[in-house]
Amino acid sequence: MAEERRAAKVLVRVAEQESAAVVRAEGGNGSSEYDYDIITIGAGSGGVRASRFATSYGAKVACVELPFDYISSDSKGGVGGTCVLRGCVPKKLMVYASEYADDFKDSVGFGWEERGVPSHSWTTFLEAKRKELQRLNGAYKNTLKNASVELLEGFGRIVDAHTVDVSGKRYTAKNILIAVGGKPTKLPIPGAELCITSDEALELPAQPKKITVLGGGYIALEFSGIFQRFGGEVHTVFRQPMPLRGFDEEVRKFAFEQYAAAGLTMHAGHTPVEVRKQPNGLLTCVVADKDGNQTEITDNDHVMMATGRSPKVGGLGLEEVGVALGKKGEVVVNAYSQTSVPSIWAVGDVTDRINLTPVALMEGMALAKTLALGEPTKPDYDFVPSAVFSNPSIATVGLTEEQAVAKYGDVDVYTSSFRPMRNTISGSPMRTFMKLVVAAGSDVVVGCHMVGDDSAEIMQGFAVALKMRVTKAQLDTVVGIHPSAAEEFVTMRSVSSADGARLMEWLRSSYEINMGALLVLALAAGLYILRTAVPRKPKVSVLDFAVHRPHESWRFPRSALRDLCERSGHFTEEDIQFQEKIAYRTGLGDETGVCPAIQAGMDEALGIEPARFEFSATCFPAIEDLFAKTGVSPQQVKFIVTNSSLFNPTPSLSAMIMNHFKMGSDTKNYSLGGMGCSAGVIALDLAKELLELHPESYALVVSHENITNNYYGGKDKSMLICNCLFRSNGAAILLSNKAADVKRAKYNIRNIVRTNMAADDVAYNCVVQTEDAERKVGVRLNKDLVKVGARALRQNMTALGPKVLPWSELAKFGANSALRSAAKLYKPLAGMLPAGWLDPYTPDFKTAFDFFCIHTGGRGIIDGLEKEMQLNRRQVEPSRASLYRFGNTSSTSVWYELAYVESTQEGVGKGQRVWQLAFGSGFKFNSSVLVANRPVREQHTAWEGFDATAMWADLDKLEAAAQAARAMKEKLSS
Repeated sequence: MAEERRAAKVLVRVAEQESAAVVRAEGGNGSSEYDYDIITIGAGSGGVRASRFATSYGAKVACVELPFDYISSDSKGGVGGTCVLRGCVPKKLMVYASEYADDFKDSVGFGWEERGVPSHSWTTFLEAKRKELQRLNGAYKNTLKNASVELLEGFGRIVDAHTVDVSGKRYTAKNILIAVGGKPTKLPIPGAELCITSDEALELPAQPKKITVLGGGYIALEFSGIFQRFGGEVHTVFRQPMPLRGFDEEVRKFAFEQYAAAGLTMHAGHTPVEVRKQPNGLLTCVVADKDGNQTEITDNDHVMMATGRSPKVGGLGLEEVGVALGKKGEVVVNAYSQTSVPSIWAVGDVTDRINLTPVALMEGMALAKTLALGEPTKPDYDFVPSAVFSNPSIATVGLTEEQAVAKYGDVDVYTSSFRPMRNTISGSPMRTFMKLVVAAGSDVVVGCHMVGDDSAEIMQGFAVALKMRVTKAQLDTVVGIHPSAAEEFVTMRSVSSADGARLMEWLRSSYEINMGALLVLALAAGLYILRTAVPRKPKVSVLDFAVHRPHESWRFPRSALRDLCERSGHFTEEDIQFQEKIAYRTGLGDETGVCPAIQAGMDEALGIEPARFEFSATCFPAIEDLFAKTGVSPQQVKFIVTNSSLFNPTPSLSAMIMNHFKMGSDTKNYSLGGMGCSAGVIALDLAKELLELHPESYALVVSHENITNNYYGGKDKSMLICNCLFRSNGAAILLSNKAADVKRAKYNIRNIVRTNMAADDVAYNCVVQTEDAERKVGVRLNKDLVKVGARALRQNMTALGPKVLPWSELAKFGANSALRSAAKLYKPLAGMLPAGWLDPYTPDFKTAFDFFCIHTGGRGIIDGLEKEMQLNRRQVEPSRASLYRFGNTSSTSVWYELAYVESTQEGVGKGQRVWQLAFGSGFKFNSSVLVANRPVREQHTAWEGFDATAMWADLDKLEAAAQAARAMKEKLSS
């Protein structure tokens, strides 16, 4: 009973620390320490949403915004922000106004008599638009007022982590939210000052008769359509062969054709050179093609730059208070919208995640729950729909065909292009295009795209369906609304793009099939039958993987080690100094993580429940991320293999995963224990062998080392070392042998070589979990560890070499071995050969691998392998960085290192090889060789905000200090 009470006490404390560290705020407490719980800088969509919902949850909130104007500046803005005042809303009003021109033209085909061309009053429209914007500005102010959010009018500048200066007056808050949005940017070309941006385009005093729009994004295409429908001559200039980079390629091609049909003059593949004013006051825009040939577009009323937007962070004081900014000036945030300063947060366009108003609303809502309710909530970016209100309009949700192929491999594509019923009578040339992208293996619809009238209205409904993971079979059961364009989405039955469909299309379109082609097809079919008739092992690939970054509340800087040791009461000053020396010299930084149960006190960390909590808190999020990235559901997994050396409870760790993710009863689970830091490769090997026997299956590998229940509180220095090195960790890897995953898998498993020296007594005893003289349990590291490790490495490399080394290296090694053998038999040979020819030749493994992921056993281990294999600083950087940011993460370290390569270096090119080197108790040395199946470049959350330059500077500084200390010691001893 006492044990249960103690465990409960620890878990309550852990939960409190977790929540407090995430939110850094006591929701709705109205703490007298600060003026407000939250101060929001920026009253746009995200800022208003976060502020008013935070007050509804009990927080005291103030919102800072500049005075209202139609065009923003450093001194003008307005409650409502970009979308409401100078973005989505006024632009959509202009779209509505311009569409009437087409309606008037189309009406003639339906029998309406043409009694003169209707005239449009730009001034009347401009006044009506301004009146509506004033109304909306007032409505948003009232929304804040009714929600009890205090509006502070002026320019907000952050003074420190809890203080905001608003036009000379200072206010304090427990948390500060940055929601200032973005602003248009201009190209740095001569005459840029003569150009307008979207801000000014919404406030033009007269309708332009001719305008050149620079840019190929949605803003450029929307304004091009608006001015063209109003009757202007519009030239649209963009660098790419087609506009709308990032959209589905078929959508881009179709839209490009339709823009030309609508009357736009498109200058594809052209770059703006300069803008100059003509004597008559009009503008000339000079553009050039890829060969440098220039074209002058003359007599423009305006030249509009729609060439991008940038975060509006000028003057906020962010860098001065330590808020990290990205390459574009965006505020860098984690998954919870938290910046590098724990009490400062950011949402919306200023973070440059997905720059859409509904996304800012979602981020603001999530943050209100995080800060005011104490419920850490991540924004959900899956299946975010978007629309381009051009002519024609475009709407999309989910993946493009290109993205789907990269992620899922085999996909089925359904398309339809038709002339809408309205246009058959009106005479309009405009057509509609629809597209569904389906993951062939699961039949789930992963992308939906439309070009044509009402696409945004239609797509909103399909966004719900895709969010709920609708399948194509389910769509096929839906009854359409007739007659409508939308019904086409539920009546498309023929696959328009898949391997088999393309073959049949080729056959159908061929005018003749000669006998030679038939013989080739027959031969191919025979070979295929022969190949499938002979049993062979299916190829196993790493579909994807995820590593967990311990939460900030787990952060355990080097300086915290002394405090923990002193509070525990278990250690003498000599013991503490010994651990400090190891911690500082072994290459760990200040971002490593130790679970809160240990930080609360070593004695209270003892027990099964705190250890279970550590496993679930580190591994479950990694598994969730992995399933989200791959689109695989937990119920599809056939095998689970877990490894954890020192924590193996009942029910097992693999059973914990099955229970948490509600997996099927037919899932086979295996839990490996006691196998040390090399067990991650062992688990990978077991999962691979299982999949080689079971085709069309998934295997989940979860690697972990548990720190909570294995922190040593004794005085044996050989057992204290582990306290200084090992830190919390978790990695999840999904293996697949499914045909549908062949193209989208990240890596193929080329080789796994395992070396086990357990039969050798010295090797067996070099890393042992045991009791000290006071019967305290810990892991003892024997002095023979380095020597045994070097021997195991040589044996492993000897076995691995013939499998991976190029013939040139094998030839050199063989020739050297032959000469050495001959010299032993014929002694005079040694004097006949040039010097060095009989020295043992060590093959150059750098010729076999592009990346090295070395187990982070400590700085000495990495130093030794760096010297042995003659690796350069960049080649060992993934290992140094993993040790520095995460500590010795045992069996997971090789995955943290691979995540580093994918995130912060150049990524892994198709065909490049990765060597994972893992070693640990037993004694075992295990290698896995992974070959990139496709180009791999991914920003892992675990490596967000990491500064390699700062790491090297810190490590060099520590090494210099260590050398100085050694020199002083030698001087004193002499």
